[in-house]
Amino acid sequence: MRRLLVLDYGSNSLRWLVADRLEGVLLSPVDCGGRSTGLGRDGRISETAVVETLSATEEALERGRELDVGRTIAVATHFARELSGFESFAGELKSRYGIELVVLSGDDEAWLTRVGVEEGLQCLGLDGGRYLAADVGGGSTELSWWSGRELLTRSFALGAINLTEGFLRTDPPTPGEMGELRIKVKAVLNQFPLPHAAPVAASGGTATTLAALHLGLTEYRPLAIQGTEIRRGDLTALIKRLAGMPLNERRKLMRVDERRAEIIVAGSLVLETLIEHLGVGELLVSDYDLKHGVAIALGGDDPSHLSSRGGGS
Repeated sequence: MRRLLVLDYGSNSLRWLVADRLEGVLLSPVDCGGRSTGLGRDGRISETAVVETLSATEEALERGRELDVGRTIAVATHFARELSGFESFAGELKSRYGIELVVLSGDDEAWLTRVGVEEGLQCLGLDGGRYLAADVGGGSTELSWWSGRELLTRSFALGAINLTEGFLRTDPPTPGEMGELRIKVKAVLNQFPLPHAAPVAASGGTATTLAALHLGLTEYRPLAIQGTEIRRGDLTALIKRLAGMPLNERRKLMRVDERRAEIIVAGSLVLETLIEHLGVGELLVSDYDLKHGVAIALGGDDPSHLSSRGGGS
């Protein structure tokens, strides 16, 4: 058995996973957690975001020590490639904690997310190969699906942070702002052919937060969230409810992750527009995501040698 700690540095949050790799079993999750830190907001790293992210890192590493982790793997989603000050932050992680941070390409991010989502669907007794995997992050949206034996990946500039800052400037957002954002998302999705009527498995903070709200959870419960189905009508109603609230009310509603309240409307609208674009009536939420894919695919390798497995964008 090999016990791993995976640190996933995204543009909005640091999320972590402790999992075991067992003989005959790809992955056995042990514990997980996360915190919104806003590392990738405003196109540069603020001092406040660094402090919060380092604090969250220490929390995750302490949990890893408590659970007797043997190896730590740290990845950053590809927003970091264009983020001013990120190299200095990565150097701080190295000097303080000995963490070698690997910055993923968009294709690698989509592929690793795919690995995690397919494992989670298999645990539910579902054929993961049938699903289009979607992950709406703070800086981009990653999609992947199988076309015959070829895995196709797409990384779209549809991040919940960027879309919120670019379109939803009013609190709460106006119908006009929501309409403009929807037009933007549709225009981006129309740039590439996507598999019509493919069932969607959505992972990441936007999707799991929607599942928690849909289920009425007051704390994050991975086993309850995994496999939650949200029909398009229910998703539309939930978005309408969230968009009609001022930010302070959304924060009260989302006690588990109050900072995600700032970007949840834009992220949710991306998912709603995606399933409408594909012509499907629901989405399946996967708690298994990029972190799980990293543990499965890179747990036995040196991630510094990672090369893209995706089909390209």
